[in-house]
Amino acid sequence: MKHPSLKDFSAAFDRAARDLLAARGITSIDNFNLQLESCPIHGPACVRVTYGVLRDHFSINRSDPADLAAELLATMLPADASDTVAETLHVARMSVASVAVGGHAIVPSGREYV
Repeated sequence: MKHPSLKDFSAAFDRAARDLLAARGITSIDNFNLQLESCPIHGPACVRVTYGVLRDHFSINRSDPADLAAELLATMLPADASDTVAETLHVARMSVASVAVGGHAIVPSGREYV
């Protein structure tokens, strides 16, 4: 299912990111510089995401906000021996369980430094 708006996608992404960080005992999301914005290059079906010092583009219609949050945060968090990818994705998906989401493909179009 398509997300009706960037606002809905962004809210689901933000909630998943906060829940993932809380599961690791991290209370502040500010240190991760997570920012979503409409993409001026690809149009309204694309979201431009800044995470840390990187920037990438993702299709709103083909990306799951919880999976995307988990994947991007994983690039900035130290490995946790008790973590598995399945557990991380489960936490992320549970945080947006009330949001109907389509497929789980994440479609990067190339990272940029910001």
